[in-house]
Amino acid sequence: MAELYGTVDEDFLVLLRSVQRRYLGLSYDSGYFDGSRVTYSPTFDPEPGDTDLEILYAVSMEANVGASLTDKGQVEVGFDQWGLMEFDSLDNVIESDALFALSKRFQVSEVSFRNLAADAVRSSLAADSELGLTEVPEAGGRYSRASAKSRGCPA
Repeated sequence: MAELYGTVDEDFLVLLRSVQRRYLGLSYDSGYFDGSRVTYSPTFDPEPGDTDLEILYAVSMEANVGASLTDKGQVEVGFDQWGLMEFDSLDNVIESDALFALSKRFQVSEVSFRNLAADAVRSSLAADSELGLTEVPEAGGRYSRASAKSRGCPA
């Protein structure tokens, strides 16, 4: 690290070790990634010219899409240099995966992707008590959200 970046970022190394201890080897069929088998393989392998500290292969699969972590632990979903900062943590990815999988299993049609412009509409819908919607922040990212009414779905 010192050879490429000039210094050693101890906070980043603590994050890397923590993520590896907690998630390394975790593997399951993902609801968020369209049923693909995902594996958590967090790695730090910088190349000359890299300027950002990044944990690669935090979530990987056979397809080119996956997720990496920033030096603050935020999750970027995409491939290569094209991605979106989607989740605040890997725990949020797992929660979202579980709810997406559950919604598909019970054929819930309210799985949606949103953009920041839709936040006001989403907030208005959530505030309307007649609709019976419940916000589940752990099951959504910045651009995706899975929601299900509690009727017919096991707790």
